[in-house]
Amino acid sequence: MLIVAASVVLVTIPAATGIYFYAQQQLLSNESENLLKKTNALITANAQAFKEDELRLQSLSSLLKKTLEAAPLAGEVAAFDRLVQQDPDGAWRSKHKSIIGNMQAGLFLPPDAPLDAAQKILHLRSKQLFDIFGSSITSPTGNIWLVTLGKTEVIYDNAFPNFVSLMPANTDYTQTPWMTLGDPATNPERGLRWTPPLYDPPSKLWLVSAVL
Repeated sequence: MLIVAASVVLVTIPAATGIYFYAQQQLLSNESENLLKKTNALITANAQAFKEDELRLQSLSSLLKKTLEAAPLAGEVAAFDRLVQQDPDGAWRSKHKSIIGNMQAGLFLPPDAPLDAAQKILHLRSKQLFDIFGSSITSPTGNIWLVTLGKTEVIYDNAFPNFVSLMPANTDYTQTPWMTLGDPATNPERGLRWTPPLYDPPSKLWLVSAVL
């Protein structure tokens, strides 16, 4: 009897699980479709504002390229070192977390990030440019990010000023559309692309972003 009962349970549970996962997948699919429709409607209704955002992002990209091409300056490595600290989880984050975000850009580097002089200068200069550029963002939800293949981030975020403190040490956006849409392999002309609605675990929000 126990063997038969056990057999029935073992057969029934996978079937029920399959139905559950199918139903869940359908719900998720429908929700994604609804989000996409709402997003498209939002973009259409705010076409002019989004166009201005695109122009600002393209301008920032051009400025960043010029900034990073300049020769290294004395004191830049030391300036970077003064900005960050290694937290108990091994990740490197901006010091003084309470005053970053909507006042200045934050820095996040995972424990295994290379910290040679070139990388320190790249992140220092990016942060300095974001500090200036970010001050022109008036929207309470506006933000700009630099995400690298090394899983490092420079973040200016009005909605989440302390975003870098929300990010686990193993945060990795490299396989998400936030990175892949700007990959030369899929975007050789390096044109601006808009993401679909994406769920961001640290902020616990669905986000739509322009990627360049």
